[in-house]
Amino acid sequence: MNKVLKAIFFTGAAVLAVLFFLSITGIIDNNRGNSFGFPYRTDYTCFLLTMALIYAVITNGWLTWLGELGYIVLDAYILWLGGKTSFVLLTLLILCLFYRHYSEEGGVPFRDRGRYGLLSYLFRVIYLPVMLMELIARSLKLGKCKSAVKRLMSLSFLLCGALSVILALSYRLLKPAWDVLPLPSTYKDRFKFSLMAFEEYPVALTGNDIGMTDGGHTETYGDFYFTLDIGYIRTLLQFGLIAFVALIVILTLIQLFNLRKGYFIPLLTLTVFAVDFTVEFPLTNILLYLVFLAGVLVHADMPDERACDRLNFATMPVSRRWCLAGFTALALSVFFIWSVTAYKISDWRGYIPAYNASVVIPGDYPDSGEELLNEAAAYLVSHEDSVCIVSRDNDRESLKDLGIDEERIYFIESAGIDEMLLNASRIIKDNDLPDRLTVCAYSVEQSRIADHAHALGIPVNSIPVKPDDGYFSLFAAEQWRILCGQ
Repeated sequence: MNKVLKAIFFTGAAVLAVLFFLSITGIIDNNRGNSFGFPYRTDYTCFLLTMALIYAVITNGWLTWLGELGYIVLDAYILWLGGKTSFVLLTLLILCLFYRHYSEEGGVPFRDRGRYGLLSYLFRVIYLPVMLMELIARSLKLGKCKSAVKRLMSLSFLLCGALSVILALSYRLLKPAWDVLPLPSTYKDRFKFSLMAFEEYPVALTGNDIGMTDGGHTETYGDFYFTLDIGYIRTLLQFGLIAFVALIVILTLIQLFNLRKGYFIPLLTLTVFAVDFTVEFPLTNILLYLVFLAGVLVHADMPDERACDRLNFATMPVSRRWCLAGFTALALSVFFIWSVTAYKISDWRGYIPAYNASVVIPGDYPDSGEELLNEAAAYLVSHEDSVCIVSRDNDRESLKDLGIDEERIYFIESAGIDEMLLNASRIIKDNDLPDRLTVCAYSVEQSRIADHAHALGIPVNSIPVKPDDGYFSLFAAEQWRILCGQ
C-alpha cells in the first residue's frame, strides 16, 4: 500500500508541476489570484497541504534534513499565497513532526557538524520553537496527557463534525461573541451562511440541490454571495444525512484503528484533515483523500536514524558535498529566476472593456502581428463609437481593409512603450476621444505595458491576444527583457 501512496504522491506532484507551468506561462488563465490551474487559490493551497500529509504518511514522519527544510519552504509559500487555513494546519503538522523527531533524537536532529556542516547551526535555530515546546511540556508535566490527547485525536471527525453543526445552528444566538472574536470575517461568514442554509434546506437522507454556481452565488440569493465552505455541513446538506453519517463513522473507525495499533502519524495527519474539513470543502482533493484513507490502514516501516539521511552525508567526501551544494544552488537559482520572471508576465491580466474605448495597437515595439489587427477590428466592429490609434501605416491600411472607417483611425509617432502611451493619451485628450486607453497586444506583453502605464500615471485596459504560433519564443523574449530591465 505504501507503493500506492508513493504513486499517488508523485502523480499529484506531476499534476501540480504541469498546472503550474501552464498557468504561469499564460497558456491557461490564472485569474483567480494565484490558483495555478485550480478553481480557487484555497483549492491550490489545500492540495499542497494534502501532498504534505501524504508524504508524512509515506515516510512515517521521519523526514530527512532536506525534507524538513522543504516543509518549511512549502509552509512559507502557502503563507505567501494567502492560504491561511492550510498555513496554520501545515505549521501544526511541522511542529508535531519536529517535536517527535526532537524527542526521539534526545536533542536537535542533524546537529553533527562533522556530518552536516553549517546545516547543523541552521537546524539549531529552526528547532528553537520546538525546544520551547519541550520546556513548557516538562514544566507543566504535560506528558501525562499524551494518551488523552490521542483519544481526542481518534474522535476528531466526530468532534469536529458535531462542533461545526452546533456552531452553525447557534450562530445567531452567539453572534455577539462572534463579533468580538479576532477572526477574519471570511471564517465567521462561513458559519453565518451555514445557518442560512439550515434555515432554507431540510436535512434529507440523499441531500439537496443547493444550486451553487461558480463564485459561490446561488439562484436563491442572486448576486448576494452565498456558499457552503464548511465540509461537514456541505456534506450534510448537499450530499445527505447518509453520506454525512457514513463519512463520520468510517473515518472515526479508521482513527480508532490507528489509535489501537499505535500508528501516530496516520492518526495525526487524519486529525489535521478533520480540522481542515471544518473550514473548507476541498473538492479537488477528494480522489487523493480516498486513496489516502486506504493508505493509512497500513503502517509504513519506521526508518532508522541513517534512513533519515538518504544522501549519506556521513561517508560523502567534502568535495562531493560542495559539488552537490553548488549544483543544487544553481538549479534552484535558475528555477527561481525563471519562475519570478514568468510570474511577472502572467501576474497582470487586463480585461476587454464592455464599453467604447480608445484602442492602441503597438507598432515596432513590442512586435505587432495579424492577430492583433484582427482582434482590434473585432472590438471596433462591436463597439461603433470606439476608435483605434496606430503607429504604422501598414496597420492603418489593414484596419481599413477589415472594414474600419478611416475617420475612426488615428496615427501617432511611437519609438517605444512610453512614447506610445504618452502620444496616445495626447491624441485622446486633444480630440475628445473615449478616455480609457486600451492596449491591444500579445498577452505576454500586457504586464510590462501596464507597468510602464502605471509609472506614467496612465490608466489602461487591455485586449490580450495569444499568437497563433511562436508563443514560447515570445515568452522567452519577454523574460529576457525583464531581466535586462526594459
